[in-house]
Amino acid sequence: MRKLTITSAFAVLALAAGGTAGATAPTTIHQSFPRSIPHYLACPGFWIEGEFQIDQTTATFYAEDGTAIKVVRHVRSDGTLSNPLTGRSIPDTGNFKVTVDVATGERTIDGNLNTATIPSGGVIYHAVGRLAFEPDGTILEAGPHDDADNNYGDLCSYLAGP
Repeated sequence: MRKLTITSAFAVLALAAGGTAGATAPTTIHQSFPRSIPHYLACPGFWIEGEFQIDQTTATFYAEDGTAIKVVRHVRSDGTLSNPLTGRSIPDTGNFKVTVDVATGERTIDGNLNTATIPSGGVIYHAVGRLAFEPDGTILEAGPHDDADNNYGDLCSYLAGP
């Protein structure tokens, strides 16, 4: 794991997360909604736009006194990353879990935040693995996170076109 600074659209899907159950039964909410991000990532000469359909299920866990102690959110996203100047686009999917310890403020994101795949050509951009946001502001990373690591040149090149 290494420290890093998040510079991209994790805030798009920044979510709460989960924990242990107490005497109060957990609550669960399911939501589906579209999400547009006009400035998803900056490429030379253009901004990548993101359009996503989000499906999420949020479970909140409580202490015996009824105080929320943890939230777990499972998120599935299907979307498109595109260059508004050329109209060129690429499918992008995600399937991950966000866990928040309400008492400490620690957040973790586990799974596939983003995977952009060229039809018949393979993955050219992805953010997978684990991100841990510590209460002191430290961010720990395990796995490739192309956006956070500023490794999206191949995505920019593809969307810029031939």
